[in-house]
Amino acid sequence: MASIDDKVKEYAEATKGLNQGWFMSNLLPRAFQAAQSIIPIVPRNIKTYEVLDKQEQGDACKVRVRFKGDTEAIIESTWEQVGGAWKIADFAAVR
Repeated sequence: MASIDDKVKEYAEATKGLNQGWFMSNLLPRAFQAAQSIIPIVPRNIKTYEVLDKQEQGDACKVRVRFKGDTEAIIESTWEQVGGAWKIADFAAVR
């Protein structure tokens, strides 16, 4: 099983590379609507990302990542372990 740190790196790289396939297999169904709501704030042409904060809470974890491209955004993702694998359960735009 991949660690939460590994999964967060995968998520950031998938966001940077616009890898829709990664999101289709790593989001819980209830996260799809939240994902669609944050798409407008995700910077275009992401050049860098930085994990700002990670708060583990049992089988859940909240992670804040700053993405920088044409603009900048901080996105909080909530992760849960499902069947031993970390999956994204929710998203929120921090700014």
